[in-house]
Amino acid sequence: MLLEPHRRVELTDELHAVALQTRAVLVLDMCGFTRVTRQLGIVAFLLMIRRMRRICEPCFAAHGGTLLRAEADNLFYFFDSPAAAVAGSQAALAEVARANTDASAEEHLCCAIGIGYGQVLCLSEENVHGEEVNVAFKLGEDVAQAGQILLTESARAALDPAAVSTRRGSAVVSGLELTFHEVIHDFHPSAKQDRSGLQPELINYSAEADTD
Repeated sequence: MLLEPHRRVELTDELHAVALQTRAVLVLDMCGFTRVTRQLGIVAFLLMIRRMRRICEPCFAAHGGTLLRAEADNLFYFFDSPAAAVAGSQAALAEVARANTDASAEEHLCCAIGIGYGQVLCLSEENVHGEEVNVAFKLGEDVAQAGQILLTESARAALDPAAVSTRRGSAVVSGLELTFHEVIHDFHPSAKQDRSGLQPELINYSAEADTD
């Protein structure tokens, strides 16, 4: 495309025809890397990542999720719909909560999830691109706290509001303002974990649940 700029539109249309899909994108991130590695060492956190995957991956698969890739303490999944992604997330967080009852406080698994929905450019099974991929990653990696499921506006708009309750929030990450919707559910982590790495400059929540 760079070598033939005059064909940009034509080549873009060709690429979209073969690689553009409409999918829900889920990004899971584990919280507490800095805390755990300082207290228990890096090996302990690597073992916790392995335990998280054994717990969460079957839950996502049971709701139709397809694993795109696993990077460090992140999981990237495709789902056919935001409803399936939310159901898989709720199941995974519930299983994590049950597993934590048998673990010491230092070894509790704490996961945060971001979900987007829309057109995604799939160049390979692991090579996916798009605005909803980017925002879902920022929500899961930078904004969501332990036990939270945060939706992009597109993901929330595609859900039945009678089936999933949410509340609106906003955050500023690296100067970019993001509007999101937190899924209201029964899971409560045993302890809130501070996010390591990039912190949102500002997070605001609506006092009331979404109504539309």
